[in-house]
Amino acid sequence: MIIKTFAKGPWKNEVERTAAKGHAYATWYEPFDDQAHVYRCLNFVLSRGVTGATNAGDVRLLPMTLDAAERYQPMSEAEQAELVGTASVFLPLFA
Repeated sequence: MIIKTFAKGPWKNEVERTAAKGHAYATWYEPFDDQAHVYRCLNFVLSRGVTGATNAGDVRLLPMTLDAAERYQPMSEAEQAELVGTASVFLPLFA
């Protein structure tokens, strides 16, 4: 089981957290909240041989997660490596 599948990173500050998309999410971290990222995150995690992944923890994000699950396509190792290569633009959740 993988947790924080959809974690984009820590909120930079409380103002950012409460102003996100005009409302705060019920998460202590900033979640990905666009379908393209949610889809890639879930495909990556489920391509790693795990048995499951958790939702971001805010019911408003659940429809995107379910859509990604319905369209799941395993990623090749090359696709996974390419996605990992893009991670440097995000702050680590646990530093």
